[in-house]
Amino acid sequence: MWQQGVSLAGYALLTHLYASTHRLSWALAALMLLTLAMLYPNLHARRASAWLTIIAVAAALLSSWFRQHAVLILFVPPIVANLALGWLFGHTLRAGSVPLVERLVRLLHPENDIQDDAVWPYARRVTLLWALLFHANALACLLLALLAMPGGVLTSVGLTPALQLPIHWWSWYANLGCYAVAALLFLSEYSYRRYRFPWQPYRNFFHFCQRAVAVGPALLASLRAPK
Repeated sequence: MWQQGVSLAGYALLTHLYASTHRLSWALAALMLLTLAMLYPNLHARRASAWLTIIAVAAALLSSWFRQHAVLILFVPPIVANLALGWLFGHTLRAGSVPLVERLVRLLHPENDIQDDAVWPYARRVTLLWALLFHANALACLLLALLAMPGGVLTSVGLTPALQLPIHWWSWYANLGCYAVAALLFLSEYSYRRYRFPWQPYRNFFHFCQRAVAVGPALLASLRAPK
């Protein structure tokens, strides 16, 4: 839903403001927006548990103990999100499973109009590439969080890293760099695929994206299906 997108965008902006100004209020506001984004479907459905969770999080943000440790929580979402995406692609590479990109290809070509069997090993390699990218993003976010100064993970627990990096480096990569790298891979892989398999029935990049979005629910359903 667009409300969740707005909340997540606000979270990223407030996180960067905290990294730039070191004002704790920006960090607390970012965490509140992140909580709202995660709970929005249940809040919209007026579930009491979601509203109680919002109240509990707000109370925690106001407590003196939590305020001292709230900043550390800001480092967690980019790492967890990238690890989750890496797992999403990677776990479909197990023996007996169908690689995620191959599932997408089969949904995009329901008439079985594949003209080159090289598509299938290629789809497996692309699935692996995406898994590696997201895990690399998670590792980069973790390292930048550990080495960030001031307010990084190591300094927050009383340790001084031998290599110290400005905290805004972490913010730029976690809130923008990860997405830029993923977008670059997406565009580069699409361009190469058009060259490698020119018979694809897509008029242009936007037509491909439109069809991929249309089969998104079916792709998710295939991932949830028992093996």
